[in-house]
Amino acid sequence: MNRSRPVFRCAAFLLVAAGIAHAMRGNAGGAGESTHRSAGAAAAAATVPTQTPDAPALLTEDLAVRLALEHDPSLPVLRAEVAAAEARLLDVGRPDDPELRGSMKRDHAGTDDDGGTGEYDGCEITLRLFPPNPLKTRSEHGLRTAELEAARSALQAAGQAVAMAVRTNFLELREREADLEWMDRLVDIRARKHRLMREYSDHGRATAVEVMQAAASWLAATRDRNERSRECDALRRQLAARTGLPEGAAVPRPAPKVDHVQTNGLAGTPGAAPINRPETDVLYWQMRTADAAIREARAERVPWFSHIQVSFGDDDRPGRRDVWSAQAALTLPVFSAALHRDRTALAERSVAEARLAEAREALDVEIREARSALRAVIAAHRHVRESSAPVIREVRRTLDELRAQSDIEQLTLLRLEETLLEAERAVAASRFEVERARLALDAALGTHPFPPPD
Repeated sequence: MNRSRPVFRCAAFLLVAAGIAHAMRGNAGGAGESTHRSAGAAAAAATVPTQTPDAPALLTEDLAVRLALEHDPSLPVLRAEVAAAEARLLDVGRPDDPELRGSMKRDHAGTDDDGGTGEYDGCEITLRLFPPNPLKTRSEHGLRTAELEAARSALQAAGQAVAMAVRTNFLELREREADLEWMDRLVDIRARKHRLMREYSDHGRATAVEVMQAAASWLAATRDRNERSRECDALRRQLAARTGLPEGAAVPRPAPKVDHVQTNGLAGTPGAAPINRPETDVLYWQMRTADAAIREARAERVPWFSHIQVSFGDDDRPGRRDVWSAQAALTLPVFSAALHRDRTALAERSVAEARLAEAREALDVEIREARSALRAVIAAHRHVRESSAPVIREVRRTLDELRAQSDIEQLTLLRLEETLLEAERAVAASRFEVERARLALDAALGTHPFPPPD
């Protein structure tokens, strides 16, 4: 009687089963390790502190947007969520870890043929596998894919919002600073008019009321100029906070002078121009998430194996042979089928579809309104420019003629200078209105998309 034979054979079966289990975990673990490295690298990149950039001599709009995207604290969080969604997608379809069970027994069965004590050794090894349900795996893959695309779209939407906020801030600051230059000139003209009226009053050529009116006009221009200066300071602080630049360093490049406003690309329907609005993409992928939930709920109604088991047993009883067995357990969805989870998923899908349709309709209205507003301000700018052009030419010609004369009245010159300044200021203001309307249309169309994550 060889009592060690069943132990050796069970040990051999144990080694084979352990090799199978290790191979299964190795295939799944390789993907898990790459997922861990990918998510870890993304998290590390998202948590690297951003250093304060050196202040540029002149801050361009593109540079301001780039600095704001690097400095904004919400974007690293969204990038980390994208990395987490990628890791969850890689985990789809992984089988559960197999179970390996072993047992040994010793049986006292009286005396053997030689008259000795009958002790018999035996062992049993069991390997239990848990095969994944392919229908659930497919639905979960669709769910995780939709979650990943929704996370990417949310990152795109946040990046576009940051870029558009910076562009709006940049445009408003350029507009206020350009207008501040006009107001400085206006304050200077009215200050000279006030001094001149005081001289006239001293010589009896102006009344006290006229002097007070000139003083009030000068003080009003000074008050408006100071208010405009405070607005510039506030906008500069906002731009510095968004870009991470030191306060006072965010000095924008002067606004370009545009003599003609083009209308190219304004004709046609709102759908004629490419639209890149990730906000609607988020809602679309939420609807796809609901579709995956419907498939998952229906997959739960299909019977599937809860486990598959293979066993090997051996003992050294005389006449006994090796025992092999295999069994499978099937889960019957008797109770889960009565929960009607697919109805809940269908209702959630209807809600997501309605939200997407509502967002698309609102986007279409926003684009139409932005196009209409741009056409209106372009027409207004043309009217202001065309109506102001002859006045500006005539005032400039008159000023040149009067300045050539030696005995011209200084008050007349100052009044003409103020008239010329107000006309040129009105044209500049209408030009900025066109830029603001163009920016609103860019925001509606998503013309300047946020670059996708690497």
